[in-house]
This record gives sequence, C-alpha cells and structure tokens, in this order.
Amino acid sequence: MLGAQFRKVHKDWQKVEPQVGSYFKYILIQKRCKELYSMKEEKLYQTHFNDMKEIFKSDRYFTFFDFAISHGQFLLRSQKNNEFVNNIDIIFSDTTYIQSFSRLNGLRISRIGNGVRNIGYDTVKKYLGYDNNYLFEIESNSEKYFIAASFVTVFENKLEFSESSLSISGKEKGIEIATSLIK
Repeated sequence: MLGAQFRKVHKDWQKVEPQVGSYFKYILIQKRCKELYSMKEEKLYQTHFNDMKEIFKSDRYFTFFDFAISHGQFLLRSQKNNEFVNNIDIIFSDTTYIQSFSRLNGLRISRIGNGVRNIGYDTVKKYLGYDNNYLFEIESNSEKYFIAASFVTVFENKLEFSESSLSISGKEKGIEIATSLIK
C-alpha cells in the first residue's frame, strides 16, 4: 500500500522535474507526502531503503572528478574513451565524509543500514543520526570505502572532459541510470 502511495506522489511531481533539480524534487516529494498522507517521512523512506542492497555496479575505471562546495556534491566519473562512448557520472549529494581511494577500477555502491557502527568518527556518526543522511559503501578491488551523503544518483552522458555534470542541471546531465532515491 505504501509503495502505491509513493508512486502516485512521484507521478504528480514528475512534471516538476525539468524545472527543478533532483535534490529539490526529493524535498518537494517529502513535503507533499507529509501533506497528503500525514505520515512521518522517516517511515515512508525507511520502507524504501529496508530492502535496498546494491544501487549500482560497474567494471569501468572511475576517478574523483569534481566537488561543489555549495551543495556538497561529489562527482566520481568514468570518462568516455575509445571503448566507451559515454561517461558514467556518479553524484553524491550533501556529502560530508569521504573515505576512499581516488582511483577505482570497477566498483559496487550500496547503502548500508545501521552504518554508524562502521565509522569511528563522532562527527560522522552525528551526521548519520539525522533523517535522510546515509552511509554508502563503495567496494572496489575487494576493498571497502565509505561516503556519508543524503543520496546518490548515477548518470550516463556525453560531456567533454572539461565539463562537469555538477555545473549543469536537468536533462543536460544525461540519462539517469541509477539512484538511491525513490522512483
């Protein structure tokens, strides 16, 4: 039942997406859910994340590519080349903690439930204690790395090396191929 309510609310807000970025769409959906169903957002979003394990997986080579301080956006990119015609951009939003190697040959991204116990820093634990803040695990070459952020979205695009998907919005970012947000 709860899933059907979300699909209806999301459908109502799909019209908003071209004018508003993903982060703001997320906030608008939260507000609308509260108004329509008089439920706590934690209940609604927790239902979605309970079953979530893997968000995205790729065998491609990724590097730290960009960071936008104003929105805490962190970009990992697998650059297009002779073998691949598109970039893959992984954007973490409201990023507050990054523990990772800067070059990753293949990766798997998962959202960790109860991730607080995996981190030994009180400030990160405090951040993860707030609603809608999560710990994401990146596994690469049998090693595990962690990023604390509100959500992650993955795009496929044809941007040039000098272009960052953090400085553009909407459809120009490319085709969304994965996200930790509800669809």
